[in-house]
Amino acid sequence: MVEQWPTTVCINRMCTLKTLPKLFTIHGLWGTNVSQPYPLYCSGKGNRRILKGSLGTLEPQLIKEWPDVINQNDLDFWSYEWNKHGTCSMNKFPQLDYFQLALTIKARINLTDVLRQVGVIPHKTTPHNINTIVTAIKSANNNNNPVLVCTSGTTIPYLKEIRLCLYDNGTTYRNCPPPLFSGCYNKNFVLLP
Repeated sequence: MVEQWPTTVCINRMCTLKTLPKLFTIHGLWGTNVSQPYPLYCSGKGNRRILKGSLGTLEPQLIKEWPDVINQNDLDFWSYEWNKHGTCSMNKFPQLDYFQLALTIKARINLTDVLRQVGVIPHKTTPHNINTIVTAIKSANNNNNPVLVCTSGTTIPYLKEIRLCLYDNGTTYRNCPPPLFSGCYNKNFVLLP
């Protein structure tokens, strides 16, 4: 499960969303075989476009929890993630179940609240210790290691993504395989407002 911090995603891009969410949003639910390369485009690279209304009652929740912060085209973003990653778990999670599972996983551990509870509040210059965030996430996640992805800041990296790993049942968390830090070259990071 990959969740992103919208402000950091947009720091080096021209994002079209006028007001960025101040919460971690879903980037994607990526199947893996725990070895490289990760499976991608399991039903071919053809574009199976998700049509408006085809996700039924999930759509309003997806708009909030899984927005396309870069291009403001949620249906294209969801289509891309489904085609690239979701099709690789189609035998267990057909399309609607895949999106429901992502929402369920996100609701189970609210990363924004987990960080807030340990004092990790968005601020453009206040650094936070990486061990603080890892410990907080592990305590909310049955002591399983997350993966943190950062983007280069001026002197301190910006937290961009948090990845939680689960077994293929989609409900049981597990330790993420190394490397546990990508781009987080410092023991501190900034969570941009």
